[in-house]
Amino acid sequence: MARILVVVGLPAAGKSEACAVLERHLRHDGHAVTRLSDKHALEAQVLLDIEANGRPGPEPGSLAGRHSILLNPGAPAGTLRMIFEDGTALNDAHRTLLAAMAVAVADGDNGRVALIEWAYGADHPYPREPLRQSGRQFVEWLGQFDLLDEAVVLDVVSSYEEREQRNRGRADGIPAPEFARHFPEAGHFTAEDLRLLAHGYARVENRGISPQEFRSRVSRAYHGLLRFKVATRAGAGARP
Repeated sequence: MARILVVVGLPAAGKSEACAVLERHLRHDGHAVTRLSDKHALEAQVLLDIEANGRPGPEPGSLAGRHSILLNPGAPAGTLRMIFEDGTALNDAHRTLLAAMAVAVADGDNGRVALIEWAYGADHPYPREPLRQSGRQFVEWLGQFDLLDEAVVLDVVSSYEEREQRNRGRADGIPAPEFARHFPEAGHFTAEDLRLLAHGYARVENRGISPQEFRSRVSRAYHGLLRFKVATRAGAGARP
């Protein structure tokens, strides 16, 4: 079976940078790596919504679907800027990733690692479909997809101020009102979540440090725990 390594955290915490470091280490150790992210899955869901329901949006040049608004139609994949009317698009994106994780686990290629980037945050009670993106929801979904004993998790944690600054500096950053609305310092794992993830969980702090130190911390997490967990067949015998 393929291994599952999920890098989680609030938006702009440093997940993409952590994934880049981990991918280098995994390939150096001889693994084939498949990269997946909820951002790309989310973009796909928004494009489907716009294709099915598209109409001129509230901002100049934008397009609105039933569940989402695309601010920069025609932009390259990975750089779309979006705002949301309800939780449908992101919930569907996360379910798509979970299905991909389940397929990877069923894959007979023991040398392959699915490296997945997943943003959590505060749940939001939209009137139509609530947004379910908390760490608690992530753990519940892992259980529903029989992935709790399969997934190895690296949790990247930063401060709101640093995340907001990083987001503002990105060409594809989340619009500032959406960032403040949906991604305060909330949605982290509970004590019960950490108990359920304990067989394969590591945490890296990315606040008040240089990018070089952050990359070093990710490398230490890989060599200290994640490398062993990824190399160990999940399930019986995988727990320390």
